[in-house]
Amino acid sequence: MATLSGEAGAHRLDVALGARIRRCRKARNMSQERLAEAVGVTFQQIQKYERGANRVSFSRLALIADALETPLPELIAGLGAASEVAQDAATNLHVPGATELVEAYAAIRTDAVRKCLVELVRELARGGPLRDDQTPPYEDERHEPIS
Repeated sequence: MATLSGEAGAHRLDVALGARIRRCRKARNMSQERLAEAVGVTFQQIQKYERGANRVSFSRLALIADALETPLPELIAGLGAASEVAQDAATNLHVPGATELVEAYAAIRTDAVRKCLVELVRELARGGPLRDDQTPPYEDERHEPIS
């Protein structure tokens, strides 16, 4: 039985291929609209390909590779043998804001700052130090709002 992840019913390979198309497109500073125009589909279709919601036919994949000026084998290399970590990463990149967070993280040049950021995000993901039922510190009269 196929392993499913990402969009409901999307196969992990479709999700991984879509994530790779997105990475290549963003690396070339190309909009979804421009890629769509180059391959003869709507930008909504490109969105669906990138999420893994719609499968990319081989002929369309060849057009996408051409438009991205990327060798076709580069788009598909290693997808079948992707580790679970890579599969999870591809799936997690579909969370709204995840790609932007990764790009911003990669732009941080100081190891210590990156480490602090990872610790902060992990703490927030665990529900601390501030939970939904708590008042943020800036709403406490002892603190000024953060601007």
